[in-house]
Amino acid sequence: MDNTILIVDGIETNRRMLEKILIRKYDHVLIASSAEDALKICQNRKVDLCLLDVNMPGMNGFELADAFKLDDATKNIHIIFVSGLRNNRSNELKGLGLGAMDYIEKPIDREVLLSKISTRLNAINQEKELRLTNQKLKQQLTNSRNLEQELLLSAAVFNQGSNAILITDENQKIIRVNKAFSDITGFSEAEVIGQTPKILSSGKHDKYFYQEMWRSIQSTGSWTGEIWNKRKDGNVYPELQSISVLVDSDERPNYYVAIFSDLSQHKRQQAQIEQLAHYDSLTQLANKHLFNSLLTKNISNNDSVVNHAALLFLDVNDFKKYNNSLGHEFGDKLLLELSGILEKCANKRKALLSHFGGDKFVIWLKTPNNDARNSAEELIGSIQAILDSPLRIDGYEAIINCSIGISVYPDDGNKGSILIRKAETAMYQAKLSGSLNHSFFQDEMAESARHRLQLENELRVAIPNGHLKLYYQPQVDMKSKKIIGAEALLRWHHDELGFVSPADFIPVAEKSSLIVALGNDVITQACQQIREWEQNGLFEHLTSVSVNVSPLQFEYPLFMDNLKQAIELSDINPAHLVIELTETALVNDHRSVGDRLNQIKEIGCSISIDDFGTGYSSLRYLSTFPVDVLKIDKCFVDNVSTSKADLAVINAIVSMGKMLDAKIIVEGVESEHQLTTLNSNNECSAYQGYLFSPAVTADKFKSLVSNSNSSQRRQAV
Repeated sequence: MDNTILIVDGIETNRRMLEKILIRKYDHVLIASSAEDALKICQNRKVDLCLLDVNMPGMNGFELADAFKLDDATKNIHIIFVSGLRNNRSNELKGLGLGAMDYIEKPIDREVLLSKISTRLNAINQEKELRLTNQKLKQQLTNSRNLEQELLLSAAVFNQGSNAILITDENQKIIRVNKAFSDITGFSEAEVIGQTPKILSSGKHDKYFYQEMWRSIQSTGSWTGEIWNKRKDGNVYPELQSISVLVDSDERPNYYVAIFSDLSQHKRQQAQIEQLAHYDSLTQLANKHLFNSLLTKNISNNDSVVNHAALLFLDVNDFKKYNNSLGHEFGDKLLLELSGILEKCANKRKALLSHFGGDKFVIWLKTPNNDARNSAEELIGSIQAILDSPLRIDGYEAIINCSIGISVYPDDGNKGSILIRKAETAMYQAKLSGSLNHSFFQDEMAESARHRLQLENELRVAIPNGHLKLYYQPQVDMKSKKIIGAEALLRWHHDELGFVSPADFIPVAEKSSLIVALGNDVITQACQQIREWEQNGLFEHLTSVSVNVSPLQFEYPLFMDNLKQAIELSDINPAHLVIELTETALVNDHRSVGDRLNQIKEIGCSISIDDFGTGYSSLRYLSTFPVDVLKIDKCFVDNVSTSKADLAVINAIVSMGKMLDAKIIVEGVESEHQLTTLNSNNECSAYQGYLFSPAVTADKFKSLVSNSNSSQRRQAV
């Protein structure tokens, strides 16, 4: 079929570029420089597909799309939005909500553009054919007083072609189907006569979908759209379906006619287009375009837990030597072998891997421990350990060496393009050095080192002078809604630096000799505060205060002596103090870890495992440790209302807590939806998070406890 394509763009160079691409393949290409011109053209010409720019002077693309829907002459025009706003998810969703069939970003990939237009025009022509067939059949059936006689007269039309036809009576009982129906669905005519079309229901559409379908049929006499149905063998497939109602002389529904075609092949073609557009054809890894898009979204969606990352730019040394001496086919096999190695190493660390083309690969590695440098070094070490052995390809042993450049987020930049450029620069420095297989971007690395040194020097002054203070985040009982405990969290307000995040100064303290002194200060402050609250009667409502202990502090030989001294000097009930450890503190010598945990229990303190489920502790040994509390990490809570996987993990931790006879505290609860889901699905003991309160000063925490109990008393009254 002849199709007419309309290009609407406010910029002449864009219009000419699109026209140049399309005119070679399509005969009917029209140009409009504004939305107003486009509306005039569409009143005089039948337009099938419109390539519509989003941003135009005057009426923009979204407003024009809305205007198309209001006019019978233009409402059936298919729209593909073309926009220079990259990775704008809200604009893309808005366009699709206005009926657009696709969304293409500038700069435009010619092959992807033509593939998408070809696929869309095929669907348009198929829809035209469906409508034409439907109109012919409807006309034949409407003009006949006797349906059976008319069906005999139109048997040739009814039974030929690839479009399935189904006819029901006014009660939606099937009375006729054609051969194409049986070919597509697998049901014979005898199997469906007397049944309703529900026999084809896939279960993929909700009640609202069918309500909207029937609302259209009842108000306009027809409905056309995509629907998922089920074949006789149980396989679900997509259809393009058109339903029309035939009425009697009193305008009452007499028959319903459905004509549909199988869209399975069309969907496969769309998937192939997406694959070509976003994945490297050789390695099947994300290509440069997809990687840039995902990297931008990853950076924009970064949170306070994962706020550091490394970008690694890899280049194969002397790759041309293999291509020139052993041929491009060997080179492709070498790249495939290398991509498999990189993918294996990247997947272990949940890193994003891309093949940028040629012999270049890029890895985006998030580092929740805020130590991007060491994480990158570890990843490089795992890659190099494999590459130290020759790769056997076609009987040839190839020794692969890579030059790797690393940039660090956010130290080296907060945009993907900057990080890639700096990592590539560092890669070339590594390649030129000859003695190094990897190199960090130097300028920002030096600045970062100076900053860490400054923090270390400031910490050496701040710790002995008591500049770091404890704040307390309430822990709230799930059932009573009362505050039952607190987690002590360290805060540092520097006179010149302002608020210094623990994510910045804790790693500095751990890398220096300061973490033990800092940890002792935390325990001392917490014990003194517990003593004050014991004297004020606050522990009539509270059960405990937990303090975080670094793995390095936990391993310190005098840790138990320091802990006992702090408890004795403050003269507190040790049952009011909870020692909170991460899973990483438990992965070393399990016997010595178990002995130390038992010593903590012997002096009367409880033991809590923080961020449970994110570490690598052995469940076998964990079951033998005297654990009192398991704290579910925030990462499992963030999407608990929508993620079945996260909810399943939480349920598993709750079950494990029961077996260990441990209480469950959920961290990072920030919304009522999260709390409702946790309450309805789990037997958690308590929760903490911004939904109730952030960490606050000791005085503010005392007020929160009083208000919490007053509120409960009022509710009881």
